[in-house]
Amino acid sequence: ALWEQLEQAAAEFRDATPSRDQRAFGSVSYAENARALASSNGLFLYQPSTLAHAQFRCFSSDGRSTGFAEAYTHDPTAMRPADILREAAETCAAWRDPVAIEAKRLTTVFEPRALADMLQPMLRQFSSRAIAGDQSFLRRLDGSSFLGTTLFDTRVTLYSDPWDARLPSMPFTSEGETIGEEYWVKKGVISQIVIDRYEANASGIDAVAPPTNLIMDVAQPVQDLVAKTEYGLLVRGFANLNILDPKNCLLSGSTRDGLFLIENGKVTKPVHNLVMRETPVYLFKELIALGEPVRTSTTGGYFPMRLPPIAVKDVMYTQASGLI
Repeated sequence: ALWEQLEQAAAEFRDATPSRDQRAFGSVSYAENARALASSNGLFLYQPSTLAHAQFRCFSSDGRSTGFAEAYTHDPTAMRPADILREAAETCAAWRDPVAIEAKRLTTVFEPRALADMLQPMLRQFSSRAIAGDQSFLRRLDGSSFLGTTLFDTRVTLYSDPWDARLPSMPFTSEGETIGEEYWVKKGVISQIVIDRYEANASGIDAVAPPTNLIMDVAQPVQDLVAKTEYGLLVRGFANLNILDPKNCLLSGSTRDGLFLIENGKVTKPVHNLVMRETPVYLFKELIALGEPVRTSTTGGYFPMRLPPIAVKDVMYTQASGLI
């Protein structure tokens, strides 16, 4: 069925190509997997899983414009490759002849995939080991943690639950440790961190396994963040994000796959890609609004997340990246 849908998507793209003057490549895959663990102490765990993935990148024939889209789902019948290819083609067409703007602090609307790219490195810092090693924004100057402290806007709640039917994920670790529902941030408060088994045994406390998915509930949903933005940017994704300073999760990387200018509540023109230099900690402190959450993942890798688009004021951009 997926192969037939891929053929349909390719045929639809070919029909539209003369007017768009584009080239495209991509793939659709489906996998069935199973993980089983057993020990001499009688432990036995078994979890089957399925995953369908589709990704497409479009280029204009002159190579000066690009668009990208991808989707993951555990239900292959829900996969619509034609819709994903159409999204990539429409982004490529919309990003023709981008303009240059001054790199500075700008209000920004981040689409869910862009937010996922920023949250993955931050999530790794929710760890007692990272805090003890001074590699986390959750470490105080005296060496203690910000656990139990309000650090973010009260609309921010981040939790994980491998049994959530909307976003199923692995319910145990490779060491056989059970993964349950955990609230990492609850109404802006840092509520939990990862505690490995070694530290838990040494300290006489319960271990907390790392999450295998991430969900962001929306307390005050906003239907159209762009319409509420007077002047700013719409960011669809990043080419890469590198950690410059783990002590505050400072990230730097170029936008890609669609950067657009917002003026008076409307997307008006494409913009040359810029280098963002910012920390997701700041994003959740200077939050303007949240949209409706959707299923997403980090670019080019699978870590299931259900995230909203978000609008943030005064995001720092340092220079043009020159990336197409």
